[in-house]
Amino acid sequence: MRGLKSTCLLLGILLLQSSCSSSRMLGSEDVMKNFGLKSKEYEKFDVKPIENSNPDEDESTPPKKLVEDSPVKKAGVKKTERIKKNESVAKKNDIVEKVIEESHLPINNLPENYPEELLLRDEKSEALWSQFRPVITIGEETVIQMKYLGITVGNFTLQVLKPVKVGETQAYHIKGILKSASYYEMIYKLDDVIETFISTEDFVPLKFSLVQRESNQNVDDLQLFDRSARKVMHFYKKEKRKKKSESKQEAFIPMFYQDFLSAIYFLRGLPIENPTFKAEFPVFNKGKMYISRARFIAYEDIEYAGKKIKSIRVGATNHFPGSKENKGEMEFWFSRDEKRQLLKLRGVLKIGEIEGQVVSHIP
Repeated sequence: MRGLKSTCLLLGILLLQSSCSSSRMLGSEDVMKNFGLKSKEYEKFDVKPIENSNPDEDESTPPKKLVEDSPVKKAGVKKTERIKKNESVAKKNDIVEKVIEESHLPINNLPENYPEELLLRDEKSEALWSQFRPVITIGEETVIQMKYLGITVGNFTLQVLKPVKVGETQAYHIKGILKSASYYEMIYKLDDVIETFISTEDFVPLKFSLVQRESNQNVDDLQLFDRSARKVMHFYKKEKRKKKSESKQEAFIPMFYQDFLSAIYFLRGLPIENPTFKAEFPVFNKGKMYISRARFIAYEDIEYAGKKIKSIRVGATNHFPGSKENKGEMEFWFSRDEKRQLLKLRGVLKIGEIEGQVVSHIP
């Protein structure tokens, strides 16, 4: 078996690929150094601790304002004026012009050749972000036992660390660590680290990294989201069987989006308990934008820590913009209370399924 080339968590979050041992756990700052990103252009992505002038302040308290001062006005474009599938070019242009006119963002601040579709995407996303309320507890740790084809391959640990600053922007810091079970290491060794830094102001990622040191390949994957320039810079380095490849690409981004780790916590803060719940939002992976579609499936009682727990089952699929082709399907079970604790997950792969059951949780 050559690695679990799969999408492990959420809408595709950790690419479950095996890794070989490493002397220490690498993080996003190591990835920055690996790509030689030391110029002033990248200082805005440096991570540093927050100097807390009030030590009694509760770091876990979420911001009171999320999208009140967002770059696209809530008035937006009326639903009756949204672009339809076979809308005329002239009508599309009129709608885009109105979005720009009613936006808080000055037209002259938009990059040249900025896609009109992203403005329209923001107009839709803002309505969703206005329903979001963060469920973030500093110090929370969730350990998920992962199975592939019914075999336990290891544990995936999610940690909510102390808030930091990315440049001058305050951010939540969330880390995921995938470690293989000792008996599974004879087949494949897993020791992967994934990190995301999310703006506390509007819960949009600023920086994302994935480090994999695998038995047959090493991978560094870094996404830097420059929101002022409305672009993502993606850096990718891979070494496999002594062959090396490295790439850098840039792409435009909307103002509202997620990455494949932050999306788990974004789902937790949406009104998923509503049986009519449906949501659609952009998710970036490897510098490319996918559209994630989430929906309420059912209320279910599931086994957890030796007792029955009331849960909310939510489904999520990924698609390329404008395409109906499914690029990944996941299901999540969250506790049916204000904590929205992740209890269980399941993903459908090309071959078989991957399952995750929470075995330990520190609130």
